[in-house]
Amino acid sequence: MFDNIGEKIKALAMVVCWVGIACSVACGVIVAIGVGGIGVLLFLLIAVLGSFACWVGSLLFYGFGELVTNSAIIAENSKLSKKSKPVKEVKKVNAVAEDSTLNIIDEEDELKAFLKQLFEDEKISQSDYDKKLDEL
Repeated sequence: MFDNIGEKIKALAMVVCWVGIACSVACGVIVAIGVGGIGVLLFLLIAVLGSFACWVGSLLFYGFGELVTNSAIIAENSKLSKKSKPVKEVKKVNAVAEDSTLNIIDEEDELKAFLKQLFEDEKISQSDYDKKLDEL
């Protein structure tokens, strides 16, 4: 019931918009029939302004639903990024190094290999790579 609430809010915003537009037009027709000569002007005012107001209100409502959806996506991505540690990446680099007969012995070599892998994957720039190598 409360899963995927952002999408439900957006769907409700669209339904409210269309129902509001239909009601505005219906009210405009009823007023136009009841009033007579000035009814066309009243119809236009009620139908057009009412429809516009419903549309603007639904935009705000839909925007809120979009915010909720995007916040859920960000929260999920944040959970995933906290679970993955650079240590896992170092282990992957070690596995590749062992397969290619490279023998990484100490921690400094592991970090250098990790930095090189990040640079080759274009996850860090040349200046960041050089800076981190100097720090090691």
